[in-house]
Amino acid sequence: MGWKVRSGDGAEYTTELLAPEPQLGSGELFKGDKVRGYLAFSVPQDSKGYTLHYKPIVSFRDPLRFRLD
Repeated sequence: MGWKVRSGDGAEYTTELLAPEPQLGSGELFKGDKVRGYLAFSVPQDSKGYTLHYKPIVSFRDPLRFRLD
């Protein structure tokens, strides 16, 4: 939860319920911690320029943004 993808044209897509294993779980990460797992999104095949956004459900900070190439 808290993840979304925004395409270059501004359309937003939220995560699907099922992703391939291992799925990215939930929990806390502290500075220096690492985690691996998959997220799944259904997006149009011809859209481009994605940015991955993450904002915790309860947070007073700006969302994190990751550019996907």
